[in-house]
Amino acid sequence: MKSLGVDIGSSSIKIAEVEGSGRTASLTQLWELPLSTDPTRDQALEAIEKLRAFSTQYPNKDARWIVAVPQNSVSTRLKRFPFVDRLKILKSLPFELEEEIPFDADETIFDARVVETFSNGSDVIAIACPFEAVEKALSRAKDGGFEASIISVEGLALSNVLDSWWAAPVATAEAVQLGDDAPRSRDLREAHAILQIGHTRTNVVVYRGSHVVAVRSIQWGGHDVALALEATFKIPYVEAIKVLQTKSFVLLNVSGASRDQLAMHKAVADSAIPLIRELRLTLLDLRSSAGADLKDLRLTGGASQIQNLAPWLTQALEVSVNSLDYVTTLIASGKLSIRTQRSPEAENVAATAIGLALEGLRKPRNPAINLRKNLFTKSNESVRIFWDTWKTTAQIAVSIFVVFCVFSIVRESMSLTLAERSDDTLMQAAKTAAGLKGTQATASGVSRYIQTESRAIKSRETLAQLESYVPALEFVLKMSERLPVQLPPRSGRGLDVDRLSIENDDLTIEGRAQGADILASVEKELQSIARPGSMKKVTPTSLRPGAPGTRFGFVMKIDRKP
Repeated sequence: MKSLGVDIGSSSIKIAEVEGSGRTASLTQLWELPLSTDPTRDQALEAIEKLRAFSTQYPNKDARWIVAVPQNSVSTRLKRFPFVDRLKILKSLPFELEEEIPFDADETIFDARVVETFSNGSDVIAIACPFEAVEKALSRAKDGGFEASIISVEGLALSNVLDSWWAAPVATAEAVQLGDDAPRSRDLREAHAILQIGHTRTNVVVYRGSHVVAVRSIQWGGHDVALALEATFKIPYVEAIKVLQTKSFVLLNVSGASRDQLAMHKAVADSAIPLIRELRLTLLDLRSSAGADLKDLRLTGGASQIQNLAPWLTQALEVSVNSLDYVTTLIASGKLSIRTQRSPEAENVAATAIGLALEGLRKPRNPAINLRKNLFTKSNESVRIFWDTWKTTAQIAVSIFVVFCVFSIVRESMSLTLAERSDDTLMQAAKTAAGLKGTQATASGVSRYIQTESRAIKSRETLAQLESYVPALEFVLKMSERLPVQLPPRSGRGLDVDRLSIENDDLTIEGRAQGADILASVEKELQSIARPGSMKKVTPTSLRPGAPGTRFGFVMKIDRKP
C-alpha cells in the first residue's frame, strides 16, 4: 500500500511517497514544490494551484493521502489514566481536558496516542483540535484535488522518523502512582528532542526513552531571521530569504571578525533571542510536566541550515545540539529503505512529510492520530451522527413539505379553473370585437384577425411617416440654387452634372467641374445639405468619355424628414 504524506509549509510543499509492508517501509519518491516568498502574492492560492497540478498528474489513484493540522492549532497534554483500554481513554478525554484546553469542548475533536502502559494504567498524549483547523485542512485538500484519508498533527507525525511506528505501545509490568499529583511525581528520566525549525514555526518533539512524551510549538522560524536581515542590510525581503538560505551564519567567537561578519552574526543572533527564551522555558516545563531531563537536541528543517547554528545553540542553552540525520538512522535500523535518489537538502526539510506518510502505515495496535472523525468522518458513521443531530429538524421539514405539496395541488386546481373561465370570457369578447361567426369563431380565426389588423396598423403608421418626407425634387431645387452655375455659359468654366440619384436618404451626384474654384465650391455646398460626417468622395462611373473638366463623385446621407 502506498501512502502520501503532504506537508504544506509556509515556503514550500513537501510530499513523500512511502510504500509499506509489515515492519518495513520504502521511501519511493520525494517532492518539494517551492512557494513564492514574495509577500505581495497570494500564497494560499498558489499552494492550491500546485497541489491540484500535482494530484492531477499523480498516477496512483489508490494511494492514501495524509495531511496535518499545524502544531500551533492543537493542544497536547501528557495524561495518566487508570486504565489501558483505548476506547475508554477516548471517551474520557473531553472530561479530562475540559479545564486545560483553550477550546470549546463541543467544537473540538479529541484523539490520543498511548505511549506507555503499566499494570494499573497508561500514559497518553492527549490531543484536542478545534473544528476550524480540521475544516481548513479538509478544505485545502479538497481544493488541491485529493481527499485526505487521515488528518494528523505535525509534531506527532514528525515523531515517526525516530519512533517504532509499527509496534504496540511500550508495556511496563510495574505499577505507577495515580491521581492528580501523578504527573509531578514521575521520576525524572533522560530525554532527547527533535528541534524542527521551519519558515514561521519551530516544533519541539520530546522523547523519553524510546517514546514521545511531549510536543511543543514555538512561533519562531526562518521568517524572523529574514526580517532581521532585511532590516540590517537594507535589502528586499525576497533577497533576504536567499541570503538566509545560502550565506547566513552565526559566530562562535566574534574576535577578529570583519564588520560585515559581525553585522550578519548580530542580525541572526538577535532575531533568535525569542527562540532561546522559549526553549529555556520549554525545557523547564518538560522537567515537571513530562519528567524529561533533556540531554540533547537534534536540528532539522529549512532554517536549521544556518551555519554554526547547532554549536551556537549549544552555547546558549547549555544542552548538546546537533544536526538530525534521521534517514541514515532509519536505513541503519532497517525501518526504512530508499528507492529514490537521495538529497540531503530535500531530506532536511521533508521530515514531516515522511512522518505523515509513515502515519498512514500505522497498525491498529498503535493507530494513527486521525482528526477526521465525528462530523468529519469518511465512513457512513457521519450519516448516523447527522441524523441523531438533525432528526427533529428533518421531521419538521418533511411535515412542512407535505403541507406545501397539498397547498400546491389545491392552488393549481383553483388556478386552472380560473384560467379556463378567463379563456372563455376573452374568447367571447374577441369574437364580438372581430365579428366572427360560425366556424370562423375559433382561436385561429381570432389570431388571423389580430394579425390582419396589426399589419394594417403598421401600414398606416408607415404611410403617415412617408407623408412627412421632403420630396426629392425639393432637394434638386435646393441644389440647383446653391451649386455654382456659370451664367451666361462660358467655354472652359462651369459645371456639368451627369448623374443625380436620390433614393430614400441616400444622394449620389457625379459630374465634371471646369474651373479651379468650381469643384471646391461644389463640395462646400453639398456639405451644407448632407448629414454631418456622412459625405464621401467616390470614383464616378457614369461620365461621358472625353468630356472636359475635373471629374467628381459624392455620396451622402440627407435628411428627408423636416
